[in-house]
Amino acid sequence: MKKRPVSIFTVIVVLVLLLYLGFRLLDLGHRLRAADAENQALREEIARESAKNDEMRYRVEHADEDEVIADVAREELGYVAPDETVFTPEE
Repeated sequence: MKKRPVSIFTVIVVLVLLLYLGFRLLDLGHRLRAADAENQALREEIARESAKNDEMRYRVEHADEDEVIADVAREELGYVAPDETVFTPEE
């Protein structure tokens, strides 16, 4: 049985196809890394918002406790107790 010679056209087509597939693979790898980074950022944001939500839930559930009332007055309203000293940083 005699081997048929491979035409130059076939070799060129296969090389072009391999180059195209290689570039597509690189592009998909880049997209995957970008999507992973965005996914991680969103997971971190979810964790932060979940912690805020837990804090707010605690404040609502314990809204009648003096300690929670004092914390809200200090943090959100800027109140201070008579025996406290306020230090403000210079900008």
